[in-house]
Amino acid sequence: MIEPAELYRRAQADTLLELLMADEITAIQGFLVKRVLLSETGCWEWQGTMHHSGYGCFKEKGKFCYTHIASYRAFHGPTDGKFVCHRCDNPKCCNPDHLFLGTHEENMEDMKAKGRGRNQHS
Repeated sequence: MIEPAELYRRAQADTLLELLMADEITAIQGFLVKRVLLSETGCWEWQGTMHHSGYGCFKEKGKFCYTHIASYRAFHGPTDGKFVCHRCDNPKCCNPDHLFLGTHEENMEDMKAKGRGRNQHS
């Protein structure tokens, strides 16, 4: 499988069709990478529809999908009922290298540790 950073580089060079035809990437990988901009921090910031929560989203076969969850599944595999969490804390990001799985409790602890929870007081 092609590494995400290389896939982004190839998308910018308009060689995604070659990768698809050679079965080196999936259609969803190509769909995602073609709709992002690379930030200074390495985030793949979604440029399509945004959910009111700040997360990227799209519809696939009439079903609502968050981009970070679709990206995790496309590049890493099933989520097995776990949460897809961001190392970068950027809800627009769908860079698979910035995503990891966690339980609800782990996600809440990560949120608290980074000062993102409700009722956070300095």
